[in-house]
Amino acid sequence: MSRVLIVDDEKIYCDQLTLILMRESHEVRSASSVEKGIQVGLEFRPNLLVADWRLADGRNGIEVARALASAIPDLLTILITGCLVEEIPRETRQGVFRVLEKPFSLDEVVTTIHDAATSPV
Repeated sequence: MSRVLIVDDEKIYCDQLTLILMRESHEVRSASSVEKGIQVGLEFRPNLLVADWRLADGRNGIEVARALASAIPDLLTILITGCLVEEIPRETRQGVFRVLEKPFSLDEVVTTIHDAATSPV
């Protein structure tokens, strides 16, 4: 299956997403900050990034996607957010596979990951 990197500062989301995705036979790593996400991403080389829009340090998951893009050109990004999708600038959402608003259902996550994993790049 896919190699998935989750970047979210909310431990409960990282833990739940990791558990769900591992049950679906994905290989999963997680990080709670932009810096750690970039470090783990460069070592792990995921093909899917699930990143929170707003992290506790005022930064966002798109920074991880942009930093990894040159090293992993086929990386697909799924953005998760506790705000409304419309609050995220349109230009920021360009290149993002899908945006999921928190709270999202388990089925929604599994379907989105499956869609991204089977999407032609």
